[in-house]
Amino acid sequence: MTLDQTSSPPTRDPAVRLLVQFQRMEQLLSGLPGARDFDAATEARALGVPLEVLEVLRTEFRGAVRKYTSDLLADERVRRSCARLRLDRGDRIVCLGDSMTADFQSWAEILAAVLGEARPELLVRNEGRSGDTTTDLLSRFAAAVPPHRPSVVVVLIGANDGRQHAPWPSEPEVSDQETGRNVVLLQSMIEDLGARSVWLTPPPVLDERVRTHAVLGAVPTRWDDAASGRKAAVIASAARHSIDLRRPFVGAGTEGLLLEDGLHPSGAGQALIAAEVLAGLADL
Repeated sequence: MTLDQTSSPPTRDPAVRLLVQFQRMEQLLSGLPGARDFDAATEARALGVPLEVLEVLRTEFRGAVRKYTSDLLADERVRRSCARLRLDRGDRIVCLGDSMTADFQSWAEILAAVLGEARPELLVRNEGRSGDTTTDLLSRFAAAVPPHRPSVVVVLIGANDGRQHAPWPSEPEVSDQETGRNVVLLQSMIEDLGARSVWLTPPPVLDERVRTHAVLGAVPTRWDDAASGRKAAVIASAARHSIDLRRPFVGAGTEGLLLEDGLHPSGAGQALIAAEVLAGLADL
């Protein structure tokens, strides 16, 4: 879809919003020379959107991060979690994952903003890349993690391991056995760096929203809640330290915690994830 094919304002068009919200050019080109040297104008050209649209949407997403950061800092539970973190000045937290992490208003962005206020001596790096599976994380691990010398690596992955591609056989992109193997191997690689890992299970999926969404419903790729739940169980079983996101999402009302696409967390959902991550890190 091009911008002149829609009657909606570009900043409201769902395809444009998904593109700008979830695609980080430095991650798409991870490991290549100059991958982190994009200015806004170059990024807009690469994404195929007008610079003003990119800037309006990114400003909107930064505003959402500020709002949810403020809300979390007003929460006594969150403040206690921040105070309890057993991390020292200069310690780094690397956040790995797929589009749920790459999102410009993701839990990783909110986590960085919260700790920037409550624990400014700590550093947070968002290394999420849209579309990633656990296998993709293995392939880009060397470029994404060791250069930052992390003390903790937090990983939200699994949704794309379970996606299916029609009309081909309805098998998940990554088998459950391979997902478990990949988690164990990634965990070992993180520990070899002297860091600890915390794994987040993928949240629930609203199947009907995915099927009827203007963008996700139009592609021959499907995500569903059964696959998400299965991958959540595999990851929780393979990881030494895991945080279950399905329980708090269901408990707080999944419908309001996911975007209209039924797959990605909304701003409120991302804030919930950030709070769960802080509580989990405080318990390490």
